Amino acid sequence: VLLARWALQPVERTWLKQRQFVANASHELKTPITVILANMGIIKSHADDCVAGQMTWIHNTEEEALRMKGLVDDLLFLAKGDDVVDSIPFLPMELSDTVSTMALSFESVAFEHGLRLDADIEPGIRLSGNEQQIKQLISILLDNAVKYTESGKLIRIRLKKEQNQAELSVYNEGASIRTEDKDHLFERFYRVDPSRSQPGYGLGLSIARMITENHHGKITVNNSNHGVVFTVQIPVK
Repeated sequence: VLLARWALQPVERTWLKQRQFVANASHELKTPITVILANMGIIKSHADDCVAGQMTWIHNTEEEALRMKGLVDDLLFLAKGDDVVDSIPFLPMELSDTVSTMALSFESVAFEHGLRLDADIEPGIRLSGNEQQIKQLISILLDNAVKYTESGKLIRIRLKKEQNQAELSVYNEGASIRTEDKDHLFERFYRVDPSRSQPGYGLGLSIARMITENHHGKITVNNSNHGVVFTVQIPVK
């Protein structure tokens, strides 16, 4: 009996995680659906108004629908799991150029938030991968850095080659990560801020980890120089 209980522990943990995942997903989907239904109720109650007079509720409904679509897309990406690896095309790509392009695209975002964005990218680094997923990975890390960096602080993105690995790091100046948060940061729906004051659903870092693993790499997070640094290592063979 003891041996059977011990053998079933991984299954029980997986089942509990699955239940928590479904509960969290349902909670996140409930909010935009409630807002959309409320907006539709307001529009119906003013049926005689012209469309122009209802644009506030229409725009609000559209925003919530887009948020819900983004959540569903993320959930589908995570649900596919390992099945994605065999179906996505891996082609030779210029990683240095891709990282430079993504860093450039985030300069305006950083500027709007009063942040300094520094890029240190070693040229000529190439690997076999899926460029769309790599761009999504970089976007997730930079977006996460922007969310958790106060105005006037620094964000730094670096790319270098270490032996047979490409090492991408995104550093943001600010508060360090607590040990209890660090152990769960890549879990689905986990948020450092339990008040949910930050936008998003807590799925970004889970997707970042999955993309990294799809490319046979590793992603880690550590406190460094009065800030936090996410490091991705991907083989360049």
